[in-house]
Amino acid sequence: MSPPRGWTDPPSLRVSSGSFARRKVPRPVNKKSVLTVIAGAVLVCVVGLGATAWYLHHKTVGAGARTARLPHDAWLVVTVDVAQARAWPAAASIRNWLTNPGSDASQGSQAAARRYRDIVAACGFDPWAKVDTATAGIDRTVLTGRAEADVATYMDGSFTQDQARRCLTGLAGFNHRTITPAEVGHHPVLTYPGSADGSPTQQFALLGRSVLVADQRYMPHALAIADGTSPGLPADSGMVTMLGQLGASNLFNLVADLHAVHANDPREMDRMVDAVAQDNPTIAHLDGLKGVLTSGVGLRVVDNAVTLSIRLDLPTSATAGTTATALHSVLEARRPDLLRLLDQGQASLSMVQATASLSGTDLTRASSQVSTGIVTLREVAQQVRVNAQGTTVVVTLNFSARQVAALEGAVRGLADVLTAVSRTVRGFPGLSAPTTGLGVPTGPLGSADFTVGGTPPVVPR
Repeated sequence: MSPPRGWTDPPSLRVSSGSFARRKVPRPVNKKSVLTVIAGAVLVCVVGLGATAWYLHHKTVGAGARTARLPHDAWLVVTVDVAQARAWPAAASIRNWLTNPGSDASQGSQAAARRYRDIVAACGFDPWAKVDTATAGIDRTVLTGRAEADVATYMDGSFTQDQARRCLTGLAGFNHRTITPAEVGHHPVLTYPGSADGSPTQQFALLGRSVLVADQRYMPHALAIADGTSPGLPADSGMVTMLGQLGASNLFNLVADLHAVHANDPREMDRMVDAVAQDNPTIAHLDGLKGVLTSGVGLRVVDNAVTLSIRLDLPTSATAGTTATALHSVLEARRPDLLRLLDQGQASLSMVQATASLSGTDLTRASSQVSTGIVTLREVAQQVRVNAQGTTVVVTLNFSARQVAALEGAVRGLADVLTAVSRTVRGFPGLSAPTTGLGVPTGPLGSADFTVGGTPPVVPR
């Protein structure tokens, strides 16, 4: 088999640094709301760090110590509590379903499960079981274009240094590549060579129960920060303050220095806010969004209930108050659009179910799961809250345990529906099956179609 793509070069750094290097400011999916900027950033970082979490692992380090190891001028910081994800029933159930698909699952889901098993075999242990936290920081030099890969990513966990070395060496061999041992700043480092397509040479520093991943050119500076000979992210910085406000114990946190983004390219940020204002001409004070200093997104899980919070730090409490009122008005104005979209989804689902029945495919159970999910999303749409707390605008969305379970079931049901549609279309002459997978990098075995289906295993709650 030919050398794989996607995970062939260590994933998280290549995804994160490459994407931010090519575009200085994250672009929104649509300009209906500035909040989509944050949502887009969340997606990018979840994909990037999720891929790396399949690849490595880390140790039990305090939240303050973790952020102190990041670049002094980091403009974007992401933290993921993998151990908490393991204990979250919804995440554990979905993971088990993806890695242990039923016999009637699609070829894409079966292939993805085989790839993961191969990764575990090459590594020598299951990364999901050994990683506890992931922390990444992107230096402001990437934002300004002065560097392409000034990014530090830490994986801390219950693995030993020897286990990490064997895992990385095994995965490199599985990729038909050679990983070279060396020393940087008296630390053992494994060098993973770049490829002909221009991907940079990555290094993995083995720091006890931590692994630091960085570009070869940035590794000496990243290790100097880890050793305390160069300053890291200050404890009193706006970034660390925002992380504390979101909650250090959250499953996921993302913090961005939007003041730095605005200073780097004010026209781009202003255009996004102006687009929101033009779409909502009757709503005043949206210009306050241009003055956001630091923004953060946090995901908290307690007893399978989930709270998603977005915080926007502004210069004054007066600006925060008027901006919160304006954002609340925007969300109220756009809620009917979301509800109409959900209605259209329900109508499309009914058509798909009827079409599938022509080929003898029974989608009653899967359609019921998706329908329940749509009803749940309608409930959730009514639960968004916006308020001002001092100089900060806070947007909060709470999902009850029942709603989380319903949405989890909807994901499974939707996967079954998409797989059935693919099979049904293949059964009609002259038609080709649509692409229903994500086609994102999945690891050393290359890109996978994440079309999933079949009857998922029942996981006790």
